[in-house]
Amino acid sequence: MKVRILLILCSLFVSAASTLAQTTPFDLKSLGDSFLKLKSAGIDPLDGSLKALVDGVAAFGGTSDTLHRASIAIQQMAGKGVISMEELRQQLGEAVPTAMKAMAAGMNMSVQELTQKLSQVLPQAVDTLTPNGAIPKA
Repeated sequence: MKVRILLILCSLFVSAASTLAQTTPFDLKSLGDSFLKLKSAGIDPLDGSLKALVDGVAAFGGTSDTLHRASIAIQQMAGKGVISMEELRQQLGEAVPTAMKAMAAGMNMSVQELTQKLSQVLPQAVDTLTPNGAIPKA
């Protein structure tokens, strides 16, 4: 039974990863690593979460190493079952350090202005998406 489940997962991964490898700057090894990190954290990588992560990292000019660090950040946050603003800032900020600069530039703001706006909006969004500070189970 375990072998069959593993074969099914492998088949699904190969299908999804082949498409991503053709349309993103990441190789199959990096995509497989991210797939497994999301899956082990209880996140279904085939529901669009892997594609969103890969597209997000690629949009900021990330490398395979950046994708790896972002995957670890998400895995750790999901593993704790709690997301805090500090955790988001620290984990993802370290994984994708240019993200804030690129978002601020895209919105014609300084990083400080963007941070101020986000600090007003994100806590409520995180509270809404994580009832009682916990990530809802899929």
